[in-house]
Amino acid sequence: LSDYVNVAFENNEYYDNDVMLTLLRLFCLYPHCYDKEIIKKILICVLYNINNVDMNMYMSLINSSLYDENIKSVIYIYELIKNCQYKKLWNCINNNIGNEDNNCDYSYLKNDKNFISNIRKYILNTISISFESIYLKNMSEYLNMEDKTQLEQFLNENKWTIKMVNHKGHDEQICYNGNIETVQNKKNINTYFTEDNIGSYINKLNH
Repeated sequence: LSDYVNVAFENNEYYDNDVMLTLLRLFCLYPHCYDKEIIKKILICVLYNINNVDMNMYMSLINSSLYDENIKSVIYIYELIKNCQYKKLWNCINNNIGNEDNNCDYSYLKNDKNFISNIRKYILNTISISFESIYLKNMSEYLNMEDKTQLEQFLNENKWTIKMVNHKGHDEQICYNGNIETVQNKKNINTYFTEDNIGSYINKLNH
């Protein structure tokens, strides 16, 4: 299984969530086999697949007392993403600047196009849930995309549009969210079906 992690670390197409979780559970059962380098690689693989995988599930299977600096460095990246500290995130990745207690090398993330793409999608999904509109300048910073053509293409692919708007006598470029209806429908569904009432709906369907 450790060999598999090395393969998945080099090529994300081989990533398998069940295999990774199984290996972590085995480490819990056989702590004398605990391999910190493999743990770090597993967490990096999870970051690569952050749009589809729950990092918290992985972290719950790792004894925090066994964290080394490398494991802490990956968790630090995850914490920045989770807490929407996107400017710090990109500064960390692009300039190799972590927190005061973290002097780890993040260059391997900067050079991985798939990772950068997945992180941008995750960030934009978060923004899409939270905002109907946002300044283009802020969007550019959050996604770490300075090339306007590249940024506009990425936004259009994800149902965002850019318009020039006069705000307080100044022309401003604003990004508008075209996913509002989808997001609202999800909210309506979540509001309608709750843990308290879903059982009664199932009972009605069975009668």
